[in-house]
Amino acid sequence: MEKIVFNPMEIFYDIEAFAGDKNIDLQSEVYSALLQWAPAAEKLVKPRAVIKWCTVKELGDDRVQVAHKIFKSHLLAEKLKGIERVFATVVTAGDELDALELPSDEVRNLLKYAALREARAGVDRYLKDHFSFDHMGRLNPGSLPDWPIANNPALFEIIGDVTETIGVRLTEKNYMQPGYSVSELLFSGDEDYDNCSLCKKYDCLGRKVPFDPEAYEQIFG
Repeated sequence: MEKIVFNPMEIFYDIEAFAGDKNIDLQSEVYSALLQWAPAAEKLVKPRAVIKWCTVKELGDDRVQVAHKIFKSHLLAEKLKGIERVFATVVTAGDELDALELPSDEVRNLLKYAALREARAGVDRYLKDHFSFDHMGRLNPGSLPDWPIANNPALFEIIGDVTETIGVRLTEKNYMQPGYSVSELLFSGDEDYDNCSLCKKYDCLGRKVPFDPEAYEQIFG
C-alpha cells in the first residue's frame, strides 16, 4: 500500500476545549490571547500528515519487525502481540505560525500544539472511518526509554520521503523539525493505549492520560 498524504490538513481551533484539557485558566491573559489570535492562526497554519500501512512480525519478547525494520523493545513486542498490521505516521503542525507577530512565545507554542492536536485527531478519524480503527493505540519513539528517539530514522525509512512529502526532517540527534511534530505507530486493539500511561514526565504539555503505575510495573517491573 502506498503512503497516504494529507498536505495540508484543514483544522479548526476549539480553544475552549483545548484550554479545558490543558488546565488553562479561562480568566487568564493567555486564554484571552488564544481566543484573539486563533482566527488568524487558523487561516495561516498548514498541518500535514503522512501515514503508511505496514506489516508486523513478532520476533520474541523484546523484538518486533515492522515492515522491513526490526525494533528492539519489550514494550513494542508486548503491545503489538497478535497485531498483523500497523500505521506508521508522522504529523506536524508546520512552522507557518512563526510568521504571526504574537504577544508571546507561550501563545505561539500553544497554538502550534493545538494545531498538532487537531491534526492528529483528523488522522484518527480517517483511520476509524476507512479502516474501522474503533480503539486507537499509539507508540511514539522517544516517549519511553524502552523505545528511544534513536528509532526515529528507521520509522522515517519505513514511511519513506517524509521530508519531501510533508516537510519534516530529523536533526543529528533524531529530533524532528519543525518542532511541533510527532512520529508514531498506530494500531487497533481491544482498548485504547497511549504511551503517556507509562511516562513519568508528569508535567508534559502533551500528556493525554494519567501515568498508570500498575501498567508500568506489569511491563517493565
